[in-house]
Amino acid sequence: MLHSIRSIRPLSVALPFAALSFLGGCFALAVLLLSAAIVPGPIASSNLSGPLDFSFRGMPPTALLVAWPFITAVWGAVTAVATAWIYNLIVRFTGAIRVELGD
Repeated sequence: MLHSIRSIRPLSVALPFAALSFLGGCFALAVLLLSAAIVPGPIASSNLSGPLDFSFRGMPPTALLVAWPFITAVWGAVTAVATAWIYNLIVRFTGAIRVELGD
């Protein structure tokens, strides 16, 4: 039997997506730290000149490294809420997603 997803409560998706984003942030942090341990010399040392100047001269500050999984968790929750809200607006014009659920 086909079921329609006519609306999504935006706050109901915030926590699962925050948790997934937190795990993704931990994975990205692990990859960054592993590559910093493997690569000899400065991890990134370059200057990008133009209207805005960016200089990369090593690892980010420790506070940013510690906060990164939490930053990605907040961003994941905000993105999930916004996506659910947009889905609820669009579904009025396009029709709902239809899924078949098994026993």
